[in-house]
Amino acid sequence: MRFYCCLQGFLASCDKGPLTGHKVTGVMFKLVDGMHHVVDSSEYAFQLAAEGAVQDVSMTFVETTSIVQ
Repeated sequence: MRFYCCLQGFLASCDKGPLTGHKVTGVMFKLVDGMHHVVDSSEYAFQLAAEGAVQDVSMTFVETTSIVQ
């Protein structure tokens, strides 16, 4: 069930675009590792974590691309 929540967060973040609001296509989602806690691990928390991960990766890509150019 937690994987599904992470996937929902990833897809939601790709639909609204983490940087400019444009839809993101051509990317893959791979969940490598994870943990949960009975008290703190709600489905919404996993969804927000996935959205945050997409935003972090997008910002890293922008910073790296800006340095190279």
